[in-house]
Amino acid sequence: MKLLKGLISAAAAFVMLLNFPAAASAQQPKEYKKPPQLSAGAVCGDKLRVNITNIDEYSDSTKLIIYVSSNKLKSCTAAELKENGGSFAFTDNKKRMLKPDTRYTVRMTAEFSDSTKAETSIALKTSKYNFVTVYGGTKLYTLRDGKMKAVKTLKSDTVCRGVMTDKKGNDIAGKSRSDVKCSYIRITLPEKNGKNINNEQLYRYADYYIKNSAGKTFNRKSADSVRNLVSNNAVKMSRVTDQRYVLCGEEYSSKRLRSDCSGLTKLSMLKAGIYLTHNAYEQSVGEGRVIFNNIVKTGKNGGVVTYKIKDPNKSIDISSLEKGDLLFFVCSTNDRRPDPSYTANGIGHVAMYVGDGKMAHFTSSYGPTNHPCRIEDIEDYQSRSLKIAKAVRVII
Repeated sequence: MKLLKGLISAAAAFVMLLNFPAAASAQQPKEYKKPPQLSAGAVCGDKLRVNITNIDEYSDSTKLIIYVSSNKLKSCTAAELKENGGSFAFTDNKKRMLKPDTRYTVRMTAEFSDSTKAETSIALKTSKYNFVTVYGGTKLYTLRDGKMKAVKTLKSDTVCRGVMTDKKGNDIAGKSRSDVKCSYIRITLPEKNGKNINNEQLYRYADYYIKNSAGKTFNRKSADSVRNLVSNNAVKMSRVTDQRYVLCGEEYSSKRLRSDCSGLTKLSMLKAGIYLTHNAYEQSVGEGRVIFNNIVKTGKNGGVVTYKIKDPNKSIDISSLEKGDLLFFVCSTNDRRPDPSYTANGIGHVAMYVGDGKMAHFTSSYGPTNHPCRIEDIEDYQSRSLKIAKAVRVII
């Protein structure tokens, strides 16, 4: 009897062992088979980054194939993209280098263990300008007689515009990937160029070259990071304790501020290597893309271009603004002579959008010493003072 019970017990254990793999298999989670969810990462003038927001849902072995403008960029596993933080970046579409201010379609196909597929796509656009941070101590070169010659060393980290070039200084944007090599980055720096009759600092743009060594001589900056840079500087200016409204003033340190509305925008943009003339009207018609315009030119009076509002009931869509956008107002202004004559209905005021429905501006309307540089809610300001008449995006 004991022998029979032992045999039955052993047989039962053996049956359980045979059934275990099937039971374990039944407990395995189903394979995730939804399309990749893509979103825009850092956007530069010559480089794009794409995030896969649901990458962690995929099995490590899931195959992902990436296409840019119908060209196969690469094939990899989900595990490889997970190791890279769930994103990928590219400077070419496998055939040509990316071009600034150009739209590209990125498509991703996920291939699963049973050979089924799921795919999605996203349209991205490179920024018009490419920005870089050039590190202090980097050698600057100029192109002379077809050769690069070192001329000086950058003293400190500097943000400016930069363009990829070959060893002869030729732009490689849009060129065949197989025919070019990025040897240098041509950077554009604003350099001091004397002062005008109002004692305002003038600048001129100068081009230099740095060797292409990402992480050592430079790093790219996305358009969004540059917008943050200039808007954060405007916010810092508003927090200076000792401040005074001074027409044409350009004195700025962490402890003392003497400036005006267009001085704030000029000094803030210089942080990104962008030079704006110290004048609200000239900034309104200078470089940049007009994103809102509710004015029409009526003539010129005393050296000042005058305008009228097209539609008094029309207001800017604040949600369409991005940090660093310049906001212009029609009011009394002057022609910037040492003894200025004021004229009504000119572009007499400028502010900078700093996010969250707020703007930074320098105004004398609260008194020259009553904290004239401040952050204000746009809707509140428009309801009791001036309405935005025009908006320009410089960082594009």
